[in-house]
Amino acid sequence: MQTVELAGTGRSFCRIGLGCGRLVGGASLKASAKVVEAALELGITHFDVAPSYGLGLAENVLGEVLGGNRSVTIATKVGIARPSGGGRLAIARKVLKPVLSLVPSVKRRLAQSLANPAARNQFDRASIEASFSESLSRLKRDSIDLLLLHEPAADLDGKAVLAVCDPLVAAGQVKALGSSTGAVRAGVVPFGSVSQYRWSGEMKPADAAQGEILHGLLRHRLDAFSRQAAARPELSGVLGCDLKDARALPGLLVTIALAERPDAIFLLSTTNADRLRESVSRIDWEKASAPSPAFLVAARELIGTAS
Repeated sequence: MQTVELAGTGRSFCRIGLGCGRLVGGASLKASAKVVEAALELGITHFDVAPSYGLGLAENVLGEVLGGNRSVTIATKVGIARPSGGGRLAIARKVLKPVLSLVPSVKRRLAQSLANPAARNQFDRASIEASFSESLSRLKRDSIDLLLLHEPAADLDGKAVLAVCDPLVAAGQVKALGSSTGAVRAGVVPFGSVSQYRWSGEMKPADAAQGEILHGLLRHRLDAFSRQAAARPELSGVLGCDLKDARALPGLLVTIALAERPDAIFLLSTTNADRLRESVSRIDWEKASAPSPAFLVAARELIGTAS
C-alpha cells in the first residue's frame, strides 16, 4: 500500500484509509471487527473515526482490534457528542436485522426511539477535553495522530478552540489538528493543518500546504461513474479496465481518484469485508502513481472534470 506525507503534519499516512462511520460495536462487534481486520490484511493502516460514529460505538471497535497496534494511524474528532442508546440500538439492530432490512420505516422509528440526537458544536473547553479523554479510553491508546473538529459552524471561534487543543499537541497526545465536514471542499471551516471533506472530482487545489483527506468516493460518486462508464466502453483500453465489468468499477474509480489527487488520502467505508477486499484489490497502483496523459484525459471524461 502506498503512503503519502500529509502536508502540514510532517508524517506519512497510508493513501487509503478506512472510514469507520458504519462500524458498530456491542452486539455487532464481531462483524465490524472483521472489516477492520480485512483492512489490515490489505495494508490499510489509517483509520478515521469519531465519537458519534457507529451509534457511538465505532471507537470501541478500533480499541478492541487496534488498541496495541502502533503501526497504524488514527484520526478521531470532537464537536459532535456521542449519541445515547447506542448499546441498546446495536442489540436491536442485530436481533431485528431481517425485519429492519425489509421495512425501512420500522428501522427509522426504532432508531428514533432508542437514540437521542447527538448535540453538535460542542467546542467549549469542558466538552473538548471530556470527549478527547473518553475517545482515548475507548480506543485504548494514550495518543492519536489527528484530532479533527467535527462539522464546526462557520462562526467557530478558532482561537479559543486552538487554546484548548494546542496543549494536547504539546503533550504529544495529538500529532496534528484539522477540520472535517460531510460536505464538499467549500464546506470546510478552516482549522489546523488538515482538511477532510467529500471529494467531488476536483483536481489538486492551489493551497498545497494544507493536508487533505477525502471521503465519499464510492458512496456519492460510484453510481454516476458507473453510468458514465457504461456509456463509454470504447475507453476500456486506455483505462486498462473493462468498463462493462461492474465489479471492476469501484477499483477503477479509486485508481482514478488516487491518480488525480496524488497529495491526498482517500477514505473507504463499508460494513462488508469482502466488498472492501474487492475494491482495494482492483486498484491499479501503477496507474495511480504514474498515470499516462491519455489515462488522465479518459478518466476526467468519466468523472466529469475534463477542462
